[in-house]
Amino acid sequence: TSAYATTTALSPGVGYAVRPSVENFVFSGALNNGAQSATIAYNGNTADAFRGYNLIGNPYPSALNWNNVWANTANQAAVGSTIWFNSNEATFPTYNATGSVGVPATVTGHIPPMQGFWVLANNEASSTTSSSKTLAFDNTMRSHGPATGSNPLRAPQSAASENQLIRLQATNGTTTDETVLYFNSQAADTYDNYDSRKMMSDNASQIYTLLNGMPIVINGMNTIPYNTEIPVAFKTVAAGEYTIKASEFSNFTSGESLILTDKTNGTQTDLSVSDYTFTSSVGTDVSRFALTIQRVGTSVEGNNSQNSLQVVQTNGRIQILLPSFESGAVAYVYNNIGQIAAKSDITGTVTTMNQNLPSGVYIVKVMTGTHELTEKIIVK
Repeated sequence: TSAYATTTALSPGVGYAVRPSVENFVFSGALNNGAQSATIAYNGNTADAFRGYNLIGNPYPSALNWNNVWANTANQAAVGSTIWFNSNEATFPTYNATGSVGVPATVTGHIPPMQGFWVLANNEASSTTSSSKTLAFDNTMRSHGPATGSNPLRAPQSAASENQLIRLQATNGTTTDETVLYFNSQAADTYDNYDSRKMMSDNASQIYTLLNGMPIVINGMNTIPYNTEIPVAFKTVAAGEYTIKASEFSNFTSGESLILTDKTNGTQTDLSVSDYTFTSSVGTDVSRFALTIQRVGTSVEGNNSQNSLQVVQTNGRIQILLPSFESGAVAYVYNNIGQIAAKSDITGTVTTMNQNLPSGVYIVKVMTGTHELTEKIIVK
């Protein structure tokens, strides 16, 4: 049974969630033009996990540019910078206007005509006071650029951002989910409009980060926290094998590494080199994975420099010889698929790593505060 009879007038700016049994719809009446608005409600019920979310709609017969909508100062007082939508996908595509970042990567802020989408009322989440505000639209916010593909909110991407950006993608081969971390000097490391909450789904396994326990799909941070673990949460709805990859690792210094630690399996993988595959049972785990961005300085290779690194291996054990000792230096040994096979603090000009490595080709990296020294070795 239809929730709205064919004679029911649809209100401009209101979002309608429908499960149509037909593909074609016929609308009658005058096309909307000029000033339009949507009411943004906040119920003040802190027990309601969805408080502040409002389903609204593009009131125009043309695309609506969310960047232009949110650039309006009065609108910023009404809603946050993020929009979410659903187009029969397993997860909720998301766009953040402050950072101009979409998840998945193809999502932009171009909202097609008749597309409904969610916004979040710009209230303190702890507020118990209900409120009603107005989100205003006008013709300057409209866009006539065509969307591409079959998915709404997708249009040709603008020029590449100068922000450093990490895009993690998790898939089981059937469904795929993404999360983004990016770095902007205007962003705070606490929750602000550079961040987007994760709208959770029960239809696909999901990857995300956390801010004060809150799931985040787009995480805008002020500066890169080099050599510091960033927890990565994973929700599994179907047990099985999954792969995590860095589908984007943009605007970082050449040679910087993106290390994913699996604390359950005790493994580390450099996602800037290779993907990581693992198995997971149904449930949500907020402590299994952590991401670390490793800083490098000048890279020196070979044995013909005053900063030379010498590596000696005997029976699978590695001995590292350095011309001088620098406190805080760490040695990593990578296998041929980018996984960290061994790790050790540098304790002096001679450091012995006790792990017995199987035969193969390895890269040894010694990372100090100012240098990265590398050497290739063959363990026979």
